[in-house]
Amino acid sequence: MSVVLKRGTAVTIRDVAREAGVGLMTVSRVINEVPGHKFSPATAQKVRDAIDRLGYEPNNVARSLRGRRSGVIGVIITGISDPFWASCARGVELEARKRNYVPIVVATDEDCELEERQVAALQAHRVDGMLIASTYRAKRTAVTKRLANLPTVAIDRPIVGLKCDCVLVDNLAAARNATEHLIGHGHRRIAFAGYADRVYTVRERIDGYLEAMERAGLERNVLEGAADPAETHRRVIDVLKSPFRPTAFFAANTLVMLGIMQAAQQLGLNVPRDVAITGFEDFRWAEFVKPGLTVVRQPGEAMGQRAAQLLFDRLSGKQGPFEHCVLDTELIVRESCGCGAEAVLRTAV
Repeated sequence: MSVVLKRGTAVTIRDVAREAGVGLMTVSRVINEVPGHKFSPATAQKVRDAIDRLGYEPNNVARSLRGRRSGVIGVIITGISDPFWASCARGVELEARKRNYVPIVVATDEDCELEERQVAALQAHRVDGMLIASTYRAKRTAVTKRLANLPTVAIDRPIVGLKCDCVLVDNLAAARNATEHLIGHGHRRIAFAGYADRVYTVRERIDGYLEAMERAGLERNVLEGAADPAETHRRVIDVLKSPFRPTAFFAANTLVMLGIMQAAQQLGLNVPRDVAITGFEDFRWAEFVKPGLTVVRQPGEAMGQRAAQLLFDRLSGKQGPFEHCVLDTELIVRESCGCGAEAVLRTAV
């Protein structure tokens, strides 16, 4: 006989137990997925069916206060509007949905102090684990102390001073490969443009550029010291006005690439005839920009999915050494580098 509830009355765990014909402890163990239970799969299914019929919703806040799982994970990325990070977040969400988890996504804008506050805020929400693209490069910080006892997976860059699973791409190899592509077009004056070189990924891309230039015996030209897109744009304008202006640029990211194109147009220079451009991070309209942008494409969604899988493995009790996953990138060749036809080259990692 089904339980009859009064209008407006919240369904309780006691109602579920009566509907399923089992004890309160059995319902609690099914809801919280307690290992080593004594009931049969059929009994567990009776409880789940009763939950569905009655529309019972567990109080996750109360469960978390009692030491249970909250069903929530924290996701800290550097920018929500960035196409790459949006695709990463999408990958995390797809994996979380399979496990009935809810991701809370926040951004840091590569600000170390904001990162500290975001980590603290997510911990206050009692998240079960954390996925984080950390801005910090220091060995011991407030962030690493906070994350020391929380299941954590690093995305896109390792967390210095914290042992945890990590998912990233080989930025150095990808940048070297893209720079060598420009060298293959006959360019000898190639500049690197970007900002926030304190960030692990940007530093790796600079090193890949430097390695390619050194191998070719070419003079290196890194526009260092630029703190933001506006300052980078001014630096690019200055170098394009110089007597020995670069004939090609390798850009740290999408925003820098678009800034270089804007600077070239502002000076009446044609891309790629007067200055060629290659950079990091693909986005949906890169092939429709005129000229189409040659870019290193990162597997953002796959990165988010893999990172989430590693976190859920840890939440399920997985032990053993931490994994360091390096995913492949692709150099998507379009017209901005001087190529006439599109091709795809896989980087060596």
